[in-house]
Amino acid sequence: FPGERFFGYFRVRVPALVVKDVDLIQKILVKDFSHFQNQGFPSISSDLLSRNLFHLKGEGWRALRHKLSPTFTSGKMKFMFSQFLTAGDHLLESIEESRFGE
Repeated sequence: FPGERFFGYFRVRVPALVVKDVDLIQKILVKDFSHFQNQGFPSISSDLLSRNLFHLKGEGWRALRHKLSPTFTSGKMKFMFSQFLTAGDHLLESIEESRFGE
């Protein structure tokens, strides 16, 4: 759906929403996140790796979101940004080396 900010579809009988607009995504992930807590991702409750914000629901989601929110303040994200760039550069170098056999 070129030019559309979002669109919906059905996964069998379950409606799904795909958001393409960057500003709308930011609003959902920052301001309105509490309205989008039950994402519908399948999870295995006994699997420790499934206990994250994308898989948890209800009170478990709220508790983890409350714990993680202070980690992702704008100041801390700005501080970590250069570290992300450095890690990305190292990753690209590794990919290039393995691709060309250096």
